[in-house]
Amino acid sequence: MEAPKIGKIKCVKPDYGFIVADDGTGDVFFHKSKIRADLFSELRPGDPVRYRLGQGRKGPAAVDIRRVSVDLTDSSANGTPVA
Repeated sequence: MEAPKIGKIKCVKPDYGFIVADDGTGDVFFHKSKIRADLFSELRPGDPVRYRLGQGRKGPAAVDIRRVSVDLTDSSANGTPVA
């Protein structure tokens, strides 16, 4: 399995959804059973997540999905908020 990736929730349907990969590789399918800590009902479009790319029934799919907190300051800019 690959190293963890970062992305944002694109959309959430009743049992599945899609993540937009931050690395520009495109959208990644996920099933609600692959989300950690009963998080599925709380996910909203734009939420940042960490995931691993695994193999689904029809191709690549996100697994081990976890929400990540966003640091709104850039440490290289001495704590200046990032827009």
